[in-house]
Amino acid sequence: MKRLRLGVFFLCCLAGSAKAKSINYVISIGNNAPPASSDGESRLRELHYADDDAAAIFSFLRPLAADANLLTILDDDSQRRFPDMAHVAHPPSLVELRRVIATYRDRFEEDRRRGDDPILFLFYSGHGSRPEGKAAALSMLDGPLTQSVLYDEILAVLPARYVHLLVDACYAEAVVRPRDLQAQIVDVSDTELQSYASRQTLARFPNVGAVIATSSAAQTHEWDVYRQGVFSHELLSGLRGAADVNRDGRIEYSEISAFLAAANREVADERARLAVLARPPMVNRRMPIVDLHELPNAGRIVGSGASLGWFVVEDSRGNRLADVRAEAGFNISLTVPSGETLYLRNRVAEASVRVARGGVVELASLEMHPLSTNVRGALESALERGLFAAPFGPEYYSGFVDGKSDFAPVPLAGSRTADLVTAPTQPSRRPAWATFGVAGGLAIGWIVFAGLAAKALDDFDSTTLQKPAADARARFNVFEPLAITAAVLSGVGVIAGVWLWIHANRSSTPRATSIARRVAGGDVLKF
Repeated sequence: MKRLRLGVFFLCCLAGSAKAKSINYVISIGNNAPPASSDGESRLRELHYADDDAAAIFSFLRPLAADANLLTILDDDSQRRFPDMAHVAHPPSLVELRRVIATYRDRFEEDRRRGDDPILFLFYSGHGSRPEGKAAALSMLDGPLTQSVLYDEILAVLPARYVHLLVDACYAEAVVRPRDLQAQIVDVSDTELQSYASRQTLARFPNVGAVIATSSAAQTHEWDVYRQGVFSHELLSGLRGAADVNRDGRIEYSEISAFLAAANREVADERARLAVLARPPMVNRRMPIVDLHELPNAGRIVGSGASLGWFVVEDSRGNRLADVRAEAGFNISLTVPSGETLYLRNRVAEASVRVARGGVVELASLEMHPLSTNVRGALESALERGLFAAPFGPEYYSGFVDGKSDFAPVPLAGSRTADLVTAPTQPSRRPAWATFGVAGGLAIGWIVFAGLAAKALDDFDSTTLQKPAADARARFNVFEPLAITAAVLSGVGVIAGVWLWIHANRSSTPRATSIARRVAGGDVLKF
């Protein structure tokens, strides 16, 4: 019996470690209001679409999350476009943000005690400012969200396994990764430099990944055609699957960075061209921002989109879900809302599509009808001609990540550039789940046999008659080895399952060759 008790303790320990899982949390902030100046009057105009950005990100990430918070004030138009958001939204204030952080801190600590991994998505859209003689900050209703608030009151206090920091604001880089261009250049030692980096930049938080849009020209921040911030829309397009260059359903930082570079590459007007910075978590450069397999009830639009050129997908309320322009031979897979009518159009034609829950629709099956479009104004013309004008796919991606040490390229085996990247495809988790299932069945068998053996031993101890005692001993001699065997095999199964699970999640770091360096050019998205 002592051996059986040791066996069950061993089994429980292994089973507990096998059940560890990632738990997502979302804070999506959108603030249209400009920051107040020292005289109480703002010198920046009020934004129109920061609330829409926050609502769109919240809508996309909420199905992935155990808990999600929307901090914004939706205007009348936004409430019509996102009718189920107004009742869950809270003001975009520091008071509300600190309330959410306090709640999440307790929940994250409880997750970690259970052996689970809490993951935070923190999105901000709104004004950034850098007043004369003051630190840069993101604007909240009741005060500035400074670097010290971001670092010391959020990132430093939350025991998150990973944090995905997504920011669409002017001067956002100065808040997340400060760089004083007016500072005097002085010589510093390596030790001093490392100390400054650990205290004042994201090097202090190796579990934090960041994708940041920043511009000093406020008028380029949002676009009426999108009814959304340009960066926020491009980001969502990529996260829905347009950036998934190896089609494994996991959108990684290198993929979204290359996708954003392609989306903005051909915008000739500097006023309309985004500057984007991206950095993956240094502890795991292959950590995906989202895993689209966690959205099994969503719909998928799949196929080769090269023949369509640029195209966009919208919902019935006019919300722009994704813009895409794929390379020839690159098959895309877009994750879209299911059960409602969507509209796909390019510059000359459109089609309606309805994807069933968990269903798939092929691009080739759509019936396209003629469409006319109008373009107005210089900036609109630059954006209309330039955004998503560069095709995205394996060739562009390979050229973009080549030589960029911050990113760990995704494996592209099986694509047209399979000969350029030497890495296996991501192993499936199905063998791990199957092994856990077998181990669970054996554990049940062990419990049954252990109970029968214990009953036989109890019968033997409670009788003084020879025949009942002999029968009890015989039953014990049968059930004890069966129980021990089942316990051992179950433990081995759990160990094997854990190994398969770790192997399926293990990050590989393929190295791309120098092909297509000319494609990406290296003139955008430098960090």
